[in-house]
Amino acid sequence: MNAQFLIFLMIYRVNSQYEPQSNIDRLAQRPVLPQCPREWEWACRNGECIAHYDVCDGITQCTDGSDEWNCEARGGAPMAREGVAQPRQTNVQATVAAVKETTTITAESSGTVTIQYSHIFFAFVAFFVLSVAVVAVIRRRSRQKSGFRNRRGGGHGGPSILQQDSDEDDILISSMYS
Repeated sequence: MNAQFLIFLMIYRVNSQYEPQSNIDRLAQRPVLPQCPREWEWACRNGECIAHYDVCDGITQCTDGSDEWNCEARGGAPMAREGVAQPRQTNVQATVAAVKETTTITAESSGTVTIQYSHIFFAFVAFFVLSVAVVAVIRRRSRQKSGFRNRRGGGHGGPSILQQDSDEDDILISSMYS
């Protein structure tokens, strides 16, 4: 008799571990319901199908009222795909076609910018090219201006205008002092 009691006690303990503690556990233990054929439908306990947005909206659409049960645990929104049939696999003969490889870049809206090494290298090269161009333009302009002055002062091997007129200048200056 003690052996039978101990076996009963062990079975009772095992079953008590699986006894539902809340409405969520009871929903998990409920029998498999007939599922709705379309993805956007939700299965009521009595087998009716309603739209997902009608679950826990404060208005009873199922005749048994199961769409408004346990809404606190759901957070006011219907449980995702609860009572929804899995998408049916259709046996369609697959066709093979040449697919052009494409890459999709998604931008994160994190507020930070990630800079790659290629971007940094490109920035340095662009800065170097622009600085060389600026220096070249400045030197060219300075040569043009100095070339104009040198021609006037007798540079570049040409005759000096000032040297030719120096005698006349000396005579003019000396006549002013006399």
